[in-house]
Amino acid sequence: MLFFLITLHILYVNADLCGPEGYYAGDLLSPSYWYFDILNDTQCPPMSKSSFINNISNQTGCRIYFNLCNDMIYQCSGTVCARYLQTQDYVIILGQYDGNPFDEDSDSFHATYQGEQLFCGNNDLKTVIKFNCDKKSIWNKTVSKEHGGAMAPQPLVSFDQNLCQYSMVFNNSNACYVVPKNDAKSRKISNGSFMLMLVIPGFALYMLLGILFNLARGKRGKFLIPHLEFWTQLPDLIM
Repeated sequence: MLFFLITLHILYVNADLCGPEGYYAGDLLSPSYWYFDILNDTQCPPMSKSSFINNISNQTGCRIYFNLCNDMIYQCSGTVCARYLQTQDYVIILGQYDGNPFDEDSDSFHATYQGEQLFCGNNDLKTVIKFNCDKKSIWNKTVSKEHGGAMAPQPLVSFDQNLCQYSMVFNNSNACYVVPKNDAKSRKISNGSFMLMLVIPGFALYMLLGILFNLARGKRGKFLIPHLEFWTQLPDLIM
């Protein structure tokens, strides 16, 4: 019974696994956040609803923070944010985490987040972080900042005002496909299938051992079922 309940707990915890399917992205996901500096003002998000290029004159660049699978705790309340280097207290939320954000392509993947309503009329900002395969681009996750953050290489940054989309493009070795697409034999097993492979045999083993134990105690008939009272009351507990 204990094994069965533990397995159900694991199934619940793994229901919202975050990561690109078919890729090993552990190095990207392990730091509490990544950051990089933008010293070119025209590539920083605006500090108001003015156009993307027309930033205020005293802005001197910004620092971008991101955590691909969680909203941050220390740097901002979003999963992607910009903090301006001259006015450290001014932060813009470029995106917030809302379930697994990843989409996969051939030798690349990207994550999409919805941000604040900044400078596109009634449209919310959309931030896309893309990673292209480059086996030589291995990020150093041990270059630590405060609270477990690490410095990311400089990406290509762009903004499409028609789409209200802020884009960052990185090269990274984690974006090189690990599991071949269209290869059924080597295709990654889904999380649900994997958990069913654990739950069904585990439940069968629990029932078998329970019946043998009760049989040794001289019980017969329906009383051979382990924890009979629990299973009898289960429909009422569910209701």
